[in-house]
This record gives sequence, C-alpha cells and structure tokens, in this order.
Amino acid sequence: MKHSINLFIVLATVSLFAYGCKSSDSYSHINTEEMLSSGWNELKAGNAFKVIIPPDFRYEPAQGKDSFGGSFISPRIELRLLYGRYPGYIRYPENLKNVNDFKNENTTINGIEAIIQTYSENADKQHFYYIGIYFPSVPGSNGDRLAISSKVKNINDRELVRNIFETISFL
Repeated sequence: MKHSINLFIVLATVSLFAYGCKSSDSYSHINTEEMLSSGWNELKAGNAFKVIIPPDFRYEPAQGKDSFGGSFISPRIELRLLYGRYPGYIRYPENLKNVNDFKNENTTINGIEAIIQTYSENADKQHFYYIGIYFPSVPGSNGDRLAISSKVKNINDRELVRNIFETISFL
C-alpha cells in the first residue's frame, strides 16, 4: 500500500510538472528554415509583420476604419487579421453559444507576449474549431495591436493555423 501511495505521488507530481510546462511554453521552437525549404512562403502583411505560410495561401489586404486588415486565404482556411490601435479582442466565453473546450493561453511568439485562444463550437448543425491569436502590444509601434483568427472544420487545420501563428514576426 505504501508503494502505491508513493507511486501515486510521483505520478501526480510529474503530471503537474508536465502540464505546467505545456501551458507556459514559448512558441519559438518552430524551425522556420525547414518550413521555407519544404515549400512554405514568407508573406508580409503591409509593413506590420510577416508570417511563414503554406504555398496555397495568398494575402488579400483590406483597410478598416481605424486599422488595417486583410486575410490569408487558402482553399480551405481563411485567417482574418486586424492590426492597429483597436483591432478588437478575441472572444469572451460568456458571449458565445454552443462552445466547448474554451481556453486562453498566455504565451510568447518570437519573444513577444501573446494570447492564443481556442475552442470548439457546434453551430448550424456543423462542428467548428476556432483559433485566434492576440498581441496586446506590437513592438516598435505607438500602441498598435494585432488580432488574427480562424474557424476551421477539423482539428488538424487548427494545429496548422497554430504552427503558422508561431512564425509571426514584426517588422
């Protein structure tokens, strides 16, 4: 019995440590050189930032009232972005319906603080996976922020979007 209790304590400690490390990861472990050599492209969004993205994506700029925006679009994924003083914030769970697995994760992307938000949603008889990233302070700007979000139809596409987010760097 004593060995069972000790084993339980060890496993619980390891589990908490592993969970703690995962939730505070810094997402700069992506090998961008490898991504580029495998056919991904580096795209710039105006003079604000660049991202490494699969070859089937294109950038379509758009001008907002108080910010600039646009989309990175592929045949199955659209990443919508807003950049400026008031790009909006990613979503609050109390304002959402039919949402599961809501999570805000504080992290850093290439040394810049960010929040990655994920959840799944059942709407209109379909299941969607949401992922968004929010940079509350863009380096070298006068208070600008960046928000990018996407709703995708499967978990693999959500992971692809997360990998794209990890390549964001500001100009």
